[in-house]
Amino acid sequence: MSNNTKEQLHETILNSDEYFHSLLVDIKNAKQTIDLETYIFNDDDLGKRITRELMHAAEKGVKIRLLLDGIGTSAWCDNIKLMEEAGITVRVFNPLPLKLWQLTRANCRSSFFVKMLRFFTKINSRNHRKTCIIDSSIVYIGSINIAQTHLSVQQGGAGWMDVVVKITNINTKELQFAFDIAWYGFSLSKRIKKMFQPVASNSIFRLNYSRRQRRLFYRFLLKRISESRSRVWMTNAYFNPEYVLLRKLTKAAKRGVEVTILLSHDSDVFFMPLVAQAFYSRLLKAGVNIYEYLPSILHAKMFIIDDWYCVGSSNLNHRSLIHDLEVDVNIQTKEAKKILEKIFLQNIKKSHKISLANFKKIPLYKRILSQLLLYLRYFF
Repeated sequence: MSNNTKEQLHETILNSDEYFHSLLVDIKNAKQTIDLETYIFNDDDLGKRITRELMHAAEKGVKIRLLLDGIGTSAWCDNIKLMEEAGITVRVFNPLPLKLWQLTRANCRSSFFVKMLRFFTKINSRNHRKTCIIDSSIVYIGSINIAQTHLSVQQGGAGWMDVVVKITNINTKELQFAFDIAWYGFSLSKRIKKMFQPVASNSIFRLNYSRRQRRLFYRFLLKRISESRSRVWMTNAYFNPEYVLLRKLTKAAKRGVEVTILLSHDSDVFFMPLVAQAFYSRLLKAGVNIYEYLPSILHAKMFIIDDWYCVGSSNLNHRSLIHDLEVDVNIQTKEAKKILEKIFLQNIKKSHKISLANFKKIPLYKRILSQLLLYLRYFF
């Protein structure tokens, strides 16, 4: 399905401030279509700016579809009627049953009973993707929600560490197909059809809306780590790896590969640093380098394994591996790769390196709690 080449693509790596500035400009200049999906869309100052620009675009005749998540954007509804009056179509992925504004805009277009049944069977399945497709030629993929907290402190935010890639001159059909499946719901016929379709091995997009895709891309990641020669650099917000992945990382470190994992010292999900700490001892004993980012919350998701670079929304946790819709992009251009490498090394300088000695200084009750949390790891 994918026919993108390095010669066609132009990739720009953006931080949060750059991303929102660029996104607002591209929304303003849109001519035909905007498909925006996000886990969180806050009604803060930034959210209002995005909303106004989307409404202006819709009033000019741009066809706009906005896909929100039922839990991620559970409290957001104040401007929805104004947006729809302006011509924007809004749908909610797996809505909450007590939120009427969500149920009436559910991506599952069926009876109330079916919606309730779907909620209770799919409550743990969320749309964690953060993508925007503009005029079928511009794509944004990364870790940034529509939320003020991602902005720098100078711009009124909390200075979260995030990364987005903007891609132009790209064939968006594969990404558009993934959006459409989430938009219209996962019908049985589409599921069966997709089961027998080959997964494009040359695609730059890493999508996981089918079980087959999840298995293949997870195996691909494990294979990359197993065959790594010089480095495995990972930046991740929520670290809760499966034991197979943990074993691959420790084996790589033991055979001399530089395995470096950059995590967040603080988190918007308060218990996630404790969950991550449950794996520190085993990783450190194998020779893995662990750093905790100090300046702010680290929310980025980046992988650098030898010359393979990947950016997106996926975490190394059970939610991304099993439950949530995610999208990542394999970076193609040398310029973008150099920038990602520079970002990683700069972030390491701003981080605290964990050693076995200072890990043992963590209070005993915290280490016990981190182990107890592993019994619930399937849910996060």
